[in-house]
Amino acid sequence: MDSVVQLNETLNKYNINTTERIRHFLAQCMKETGRGACRTEGDYIHWASLAAYQSYYDNNTKYGYKYRGAGYIQITWDYAYLAFATYLIKKECPNLGIDWKSPANTNLGFKERYEAAVEKAENAQINIAMYKKIVDEGADYVAEYFGWEAAGYFWEVNNLNNIVDGLVPADRDEVDRVTDKVNYYTGKGSREDRKNYYDETVDVIK
Repeated sequence: MDSVVQLNETLNKYNINTTERIRHFLAQCMKETGRGACRTEGDYIHWASLAAYQSYYDNNTKYGYKYRGAGYIQITWDYAYLAFATYLIKKECPNLGIDWKSPANTNLGFKERYEAAVEKAENAQINIAMYKKIVDEGADYVAEYFGWEAAGYFWEVNNLNNIVDGLVPADRDEVDRVTDKVNYYTGKGSREDRKNYYDETVDVIK
């Protein structure tokens, strides 16, 4: 799907629909992906180093390279992919009583909730094949087909529309409050980059 179409659908679906919401959303996405160049973790690595990176990821984390970060605001680790897919099924099937928990929650059970959501949707004869591929295929699939939606999902479940709406004054000095939710431990330089990207959006999004 065309990236601009994905973006517009995401803005509509997740109510990122005011000037300030759109500005902050795009500013964060630009920084998180290097202006869209790196939609999966490791995209910035030279091909000669990629095999070593993949090996490190598979051997030094319990989640594996398949579930590395993906999206314009990245989801990372297998349980986050399970939660993302479950959330999209729940959003697609609001009347099925699907249980969803944030991946920030320390409780386990993400796989069980996902499997229960799949069962309910399939029993209702709802086509959720594209959401199942999020879990089955991982980062490359998410980056290609759900890159913007991953960012919209993150934005919604972290209540960022309300945070942006409460920023007074609505200017670059308030960008840090959004950054705290997106990437709290990022460095001073990264925070400044996000403010600069916000300034760029101010020039374009009126």
